[in-house]
Amino acid sequence: MADELSLGQGWQPFHLLKGTPMDLFMSVAVLLGLSALFGLINERFLGLQATIGLMLLALAMTLALILLKLLGGLDYLGWEQTLLDRLDLER
Repeated sequence: MADELSLGQGWQPFHLLKGTPMDLFMSVAVLLGLSALFGLINERFLGLQATIGLMLLALAMTLALILLKLLGGLDYLGWEQTLLDRLDLER
């Protein structure tokens, strides 16, 4: 247990993802950027309550990505599966 907490050689702060810390940083940055963009679209064009507008835009984006993947437009994006494969949910 003490070896896991030490800051010695080989210590990785994001060991649960088993990737680079930049992967987690980039994921968080993309999610924050999308939520800000969806909030702007909701505020300017939809005028719904913030929670409802963000949920509807997230649902629309998800359905659009699923549709594009089914049509073959997103075959080159396998990063979402590799991100899920890297997560260690046993801990």
